[in-house]
Amino acid sequence: MRVLTWVLVIVAAGLASQLPLRISTSAWQAHLPKGAAQTLSSYLVLAGVGGAALAGVALLRQPSVGMAVAGLVGLGAAAIAGSYIQQIRLADDALRSAFGSGWEATIPTDRRDAMLSDRWRWALPRGPDPRHDPDVVYARLPDGRELLADVWRPNPQVAPSGLALVYVHGGYYQLLDKDSGTRPLFRHLTRQGHVVVDLGYRLVDETDIVGMVGDVKRGIAWIKDHARSLDVDPERVVVAGASSGGNLALLAAYTPGHPLLTPDGLVSDTSVRAVVSYYGVHDFPVFAQLPGDDDLLSRLLGDSYERAPGRYELGSPVHHVSDTAPTTLLVQGLHDQPHLIDAGRDLAAALDGAGVRVANVELPATDHAFDLILGQVSAPGMAALYDLERFLAVVAHESRTSTS
Repeated sequence: MRVLTWVLVIVAAGLASQLPLRISTSAWQAHLPKGAAQTLSSYLVLAGVGGAALAGVALLRQPSVGMAVAGLVGLGAAAIAGSYIQQIRLADDALRSAFGSGWEATIPTDRRDAMLSDRWRWALPRGPDPRHDPDVVYARLPDGRELLADVWRPNPQVAPSGLALVYVHGGYYQLLDKDSGTRPLFRHLTRQGHVVVDLGYRLVDETDIVGMVGDVKRGIAWIKDHARSLDVDPERVVVAGASSGGNLALLAAYTPGHPLLTPDGLVSDTSVRAVVSYYGVHDFPVFAQLPGDDDLLSRLLGDSYERAPGRYELGSPVHHVSDTAPTTLLVQGLHDQPHLIDAGRDLAAALDGAGVRVANVELPATDHAFDLILGQVSAPGMAALYDLERFLAVVAHESRTSTS
């Protein structure tokens, strides 16, 4: 029992101690302990309390300084993790800034039943399994290259909402593919009647940012062309992405018909009803002036910032804000890199100044990519999902005459 007690309290304390820390380096390895602590914060509470309880039992049997210390360490770990969860739960209602004080009344009662009841739960609720069609060809490029997507549709038992969500994965423009840790999210959203199209797209060095945005727009066009068979409203398309995918989602949403960011031969309407960015890149000129991967940025944007600043502005959503931009949801952890947080706030301010509805969700003490590992149990992942699902529900069910 004593060994188990020490294992529980050491693991709980070791991970919980990461929660208040803000990691200054951008090296992804340094963020792993913090990411694990965020994801498992609910279970760190259990581990800490469990370890303290076992220590208490041991003390009743035989007084021991070691077990007394273990009990205190366990309770301390539980307190830190519990405080983190409470901060997440009590985050401001950012959707009010986009939709007004009565926004929840827009969501039909029967839809709310399939949503999270709180910004924190032990696990995602279960429901009817969706229909999953992997590797659907959504575009063929002039060189014969096929672009593939996974299509997630509601179970026949679930009434369709009419909304389609185009999802653009992250990976710093050079890694990962569709179906990268997002299945719990997609299952949950399809149980609310939404269709999800998880896009695969070309990465560096196969193409640059212009080609990537073009692939996203091809995906949007494919959904609109197949709206009837997918049982969605072509005017209820939302594009969303995380990290680099958030950048591409915003660019696609803010630039329909842009002559430099629209593929040759694509004549379909690629405008969207709304856009969502999880911890996306919003301003490359700022990003380029920080220490980092200058080589990647040159390959992505065509040249260095010093030689081609216009290319960096072209790839920055904040430089495409106008009063025609769609309703926007931004989600950002406040322990992410400072330039991302500041750029998100600048983008939100620019959208608000242009009269565009925008909600900027900021999650306290939360790092980058907080939702991608074990999203079905992640406390910050669920808090963000709580806002996302309600954002989508408002977009799906509000009047067609509402401003976008």
